[in-house]
Amino acid sequence: MVYVGKTYIVDEGQTVNGNIVDVGGDVIVKGTVNGSVWTMGSDIYVTSTGYIQEGAIAFSGKVKQEPGGQIGNIRLALNESGHGPRGPINTTYRLMALIFLALYFMWLALSATCASLFKTNVSRVLDSMQSRPWKSFLLGYLAYLLAFAALVALVITIIGALPGVLGVPLLLFAGMVMSSTALQVLIGQKIIGNQAISVRTFLYGALILSSLPGIMFLLQYVTGSLVIMILNWVLIATFLFVIVPFGLGAVLSTRFGTRSGQVTPGTPAMAAPQPAG
Repeated sequence: MVYVGKTYIVDEGQTVNGNIVDVGGDVIVKGTVNGSVWTMGSDIYVTSTGYIQEGAIAFSGKVKQEPGGQIGNIRLALNESGHGPRGPINTTYRLMALIFLALYFMWLALSATCASLFKTNVSRVLDSMQSRPWKSFLLGYLAYLLAFAALVALVITIIGALPGVLGVPLLLFAGMVMSSTALQVLIGQKIIGNQAISVRTFLYGALILSSLPGIMFLLQYVTGSLVIMILNWVLIATFLFVIVPFGLGAVLSTRFGTRSGQVTPGTPAMAAPQPAG
């Protein structure tokens, strides 16, 4: 059973068969839970008559157990603030979640715009990425390294470097946006069986590729949990360093989709068409 934003009470004499998950609301156990109890951003209370068979786990909350109350195998409280979900540290985590959400929706909006206005460019990136995925992946990492090296060199030299210092990360960011756009369109094409590049295929792909980070950022905001924030950082790192490079290398090799990718010998799929006769 999953509940959001409300207190759930297991009354004395009542038996719940299964697990209880409550996001943003306390769970008060006076009866029996034949399973486990999980909360995010709230507390678990086990009264003197309460019994939880498997365990009680509170993310960004406390587990409070009266004498006589029983908890099975696990009793874990990850309470970062020390005084409830609205403590000052949790407020910081919530603020960071809002920043992440703003960047997340900006990223989606830019990707949707790219899929709508630059279809030819996205198509060339897709062709290059699909014909040489691992070469594209390695080239994507090379793009990261080159951007980092260029940024360090510009910062060290400081020779009228402000435009370059700003331009290098902006150029890399633009490449990452186009990379994620191509990947989302590709996933959308596979789902609906349509090779067209459209906002529709983009949205289907975004639902698969990008919905989980948005949900996790929202959970971080609701709970103010350090644990969820750490999971979000893992998701971000996975997205940037495992997923994005597949498209980023293709963006680099096609110069942001302004030309066809370099053709390696023996790749007939990308060969130029021969005139009839």
